[in-house]
Amino acid sequence: MDNQAYQEAKNIFLKYKCSHFFLAREGDYEKYKAYNVPKRLENEWIDEQRAEKIKLLETETNNDRISHLVFDIEMTIGQYCPNADPLYYLKNYITEKKTQFDSFTLILISESILRAVEEYGKNTSYDKMKLDYIREYMLDLLNELLISPITVSKDYDYMIHYDFSEENLRNRIKGKIEHWNKKKALL
Repeated sequence: MDNQAYQEAKNIFLKYKCSHFFLAREGDYEKYKAYNVPKRLENEWIDEQRAEKIKLLETETNNDRISHLVFDIEMTIGQYCPNADPLYYLKNYITEKKTQFDSFTLILISESILRAVEEYGKNTSYDKMKLDYIREYMLDLLNELLISPITVSKDYDYMIHYDFSEENLRNRIKGKIEHWNKKKALL
């Protein structure tokens, strides 16, 4: 693959968050597939993308962008992740910064981390106890949110059609706790 084709393939892959599903859904899968990118190279791009998003997360202050960066990191964990380091990074990031976030941001981040733990658990034989530890931490955080005052950052003001009422956010938290407790019971 020449340098131009390499760059075109990489740009397409990254545009769709390193996801073959998104590539197919948006209609660019056949174009991307024609580049015959080896899985090894895709995994390198995924690692680069995750490292870039983690670096951005370190300096970002807008809660909405932070929740999107965590989602992007979650996507890379689901696609390819040779170890649980990114999960531990996210868990530690939340531990250090959770007092700086509003309730809605913490809900979004918790949901992303819980999905990432689930995806990572499917794709690896990694120590189940370590994944359970992160899952339990995130469920504890959701339980803590359930009894804390509900706050929403002005960073979400653009979401004019979303119901940010306390009742709706508490119901969302309860629903997530129930969902993950049911999943936990099946493990």
